[in-house]
Amino acid sequence: MKINHGRYYYQFHRLVEKLRSEDNTCFICGSAKNVKPHHIRRVKESNKQYASASNVVLLCSHHHNKYHKIYGSGKGVNRATFDIYVKKEHLHEINKLTKENNQLKSYKENVIITLDSAVKKERTELGNNVLRNLAANLGVKIE
Repeated sequence: MKINHGRYYYQFHRLVEKLRSEDNTCFICGSAKNVKPHHIRRVKESNKQYASASNVVLLCSHHHNKYHKIYGSGKGVNRATFDIYVKKEHLHEINKLTKENNQLKSYKENVIITLDSAVKKERTELGNNVLRNLAANLGVKIE
């Protein structure tokens, strides 16, 4: 039995291969893991937009599945919902990076404080040892 693909089916697959050869990463997060094509606007294989570069992006499995979980696979798949989704996901990524950055700053501050305390302690001990050695060389007893 022969499968009857739409008119633009093969052009779509050539476009996907071209996208993958240029930049095989998720349009949203940049991940190269499990990347698959996503139609921004839902169209049939017989529609010219099916194979249009302006209607196809690569998304990782996470973002592709999440988008369809939110907007479904029917009429909800369109440019407006895709743009909203991308903005929300980018905002989420920015918030996540900001939180990680703040955690790193806090960690860095704690490390600096700890190192500063350790250096002060070492300087004090080193100074005390120098004084003891000097006193011993001079024959002076320090309590």
